[in-house]
Amino acid sequence: MQKPKYYLSKENEFVIENYNAAPTFASFLPGIAGIFGIPMWVFYTNRGQCITSAGVQDKNGAIIEFEPANKAYRLAPLQGFRTFLKINGNFYEPFSSQSKFDNQLIIRPESLELVEINTKQKIKIEVTYFTIPNEAFPALARRVKITNLGKRSAEIEVLDGLPALIPFGFEDSFLKRISQTIEAWCTVENLKQHAPFYKLKVMPADIAETRFLKKGNFFIAFSIN
Repeated sequence: MQKPKYYLSKENEFVIENYNAAPTFASFLPGIAGIFGIPMWVFYTNRGQCITSAGVQDKNGAIIEFEPANKAYRLAPLQGFRTFLKINGNFYEPFSSQSKFDNQLIIRPESLELVEINTKQKIKIEVTYFTIPNEAFPALARRVKITNLGKRSAEIEVLDGLPALIPFGFEDSFLKRISQTIEAWCTVENLKQHAPFYKLKVMPADIAETRFLKKGNFFIAFSIN
């Protein structure tokens, strides 16, 4: 079994090697990015690809469902970000507890980084999280970098992302009690621009007045070769 190791790097980063085998802990990224940044809460734990919850204002403003620490330890490797690689015909999931290769969790004041090197396939995978600075909206950025360390070219297929995203307007109680029922109020806009905008059409409340929602959650993905 891989053994965890803790140390400070020369750049004053806190590093945990083989973090999936280390005792569990939970923490969060900085709430505000830049002088004019908009607050966003992002919780992480040392399991899987770490991010467990994210959102704005409070539990009712989640884009990744809020989970208490004891549940987050179990769910982060399954319901959090995941990366599946097919390298020269061989399947591989980095940062999984089933991975046989050493990895690192690198904690900086402004970001969180994961590094794993597949010594068999000679592939290096790096994942970096940080909140977006100096913008008029709160956002979490996730950068995935795959490097071929071998002397020969490699054929790589990649499937990466979240299994679920929470539309704006989903209160925490809806997620915990009537998540199936409340899906009837969901809508996705802006698909033609490849930047889906997720929200509830109206606030599902027992009131005489219908309140339409204009706000929404969104994500944008792009690749750079």
